[in-house]
Amino acid sequence: MCLHTLPISLFYILNYLLLCLLPHILDYLTNSFQTVEFQ
Repeated sequence: MCLHTLPISLFYILNYLLLCLLPHILDYLTNSFQTVEFQ
């Protein structure tokens, strides 16, 4: 049982997902802000 390594791996997975999704989230946010400004 190596339960103490589980949070570390979860942290790395979440960090990786965040890094992968952050550009898409930023693009979506900037696009939504631009559409709000144009309206």
